[in-house]
Amino acid sequence: MGELKDRLAKIPREDGRWLLETLPGSLWRASQTARLHQLLTDFDFMQAKLAECGVQALIEDYDLAMSSDVLLNPEQTETLQLIAGTLRLSTHILASDTTQLAEQLWGRLLSFENPEIVALLEQAKQAQKKPWFRPLTTNFTPPGGPLIRTLTGHSSGVSAVAITPDGKQAVSASFDKTLKLWDLATG
Repeated sequence: MGELKDRLAKIPREDGRWLLETLPGSLWRASQTARLHQLLTDFDFMQAKLAECGVQALIEDYDLAMSSDVLLNPEQTETLQLIAGTLRLSTHILASDTTQLAEQLWGRLLSFENPEIVALLEQAKQAQKKPWFRPLTTNFTPPGGPLIRTLTGHSSGVSAVAITPDGKQAVSASFDKTLKLWDLATG
């Protein structure tokens, strides 16, 4: 996937953004699942899409790829689920600092022995050009547990939370004297 990084460096930023936005969907529509899977397990793509389009757009690529289990084998599906789960758990961090992707992946996925995850972590390590804190053990909540996402936005403690009857939204009340309406699918 190094060619994607090189290609993005040679084209205008708006063209690069368009490529990052449309490439996963184009591969999915063309049933090129092997290439889509390769793209979604490539750290350079993940970092570029995150920086240019945001964490939710990146998560939606994984949801799209996993929307048809027939196209992926069980190992590929597991890999994409682990990465998507990590991104969801890390949304509140990555939304404010996209450079934390490598640390979030390492801190949440280090305990998994899946070969594709091991390769992704190695690629993330190699991509670091500046000093960074590389966890030696899993030190963040790993994907697959009861915690799915952290919602941030209140400036004081939360005093109450209610889920809408359809289970798609939540309302939180805070001591900062605000109510927030949350879309539970996107945070």
